[in-house]
Amino acid sequence: IIRKPQSDFLQILMDQVWEIYSANPPFAYEELISLLSAVIGHSLSCLKDQLIKNVDIPQDISIKKIINYCIENACNDNISRSTLSRHFHLSPSYVSRIFSEKIGIEFVEFINSQRIDQACKLLKFSNMTITEIKYACGFKSQATFNRCFKKLLGTTPQAYRNMKAEQQKNQ
Repeated sequence: IIRKPQSDFLQILMDQVWEIYSANPPFAYEELISLLSAVIGHSLSCLKDQLIKNVDIPQDISIKKIINYCIENACNDNISRSTLSRHFHLSPSYVSRIFSEKIGIEFVEFINSQRIDQACKLLKFSNMTITEIKYACGFKSQATFNRCFKKLLGTTPQAYRNMKAEQQKNQ
């Protein structure tokens, strides 16, 4: 459930995507990727905000703690259902059920979205290499990092960095 102002923002972005695509179908790839990245980034941010707001029911206090713990520790390479279940004294299967039933996203997808969000910030604002960013965000494998990044943003980490650098140069 997205509140109206956020919905308006997404509509504006999607209108811009369509406008660029309609005007220059084969030539506007960089602009489309940039706008779609903004849409996805905004959607992930809204999802995170919504998840935290949707668990204000007193009996779900442990769910709010679990979400906050995951957000704070997503970039630790050892975060897993097992570490989470040990930390909160829950079974790993119950942790999975909390994510799928109460939050609506699988545990691994949630962690990876948090990691990619952090990677985007580092790619945009740091001089770290992509390998350093991969490790800083909790990924052990370059292939997994690239696959998750491309799945969420539709582009590679290097292309994302280049696009953001070009946008900053043009501002």
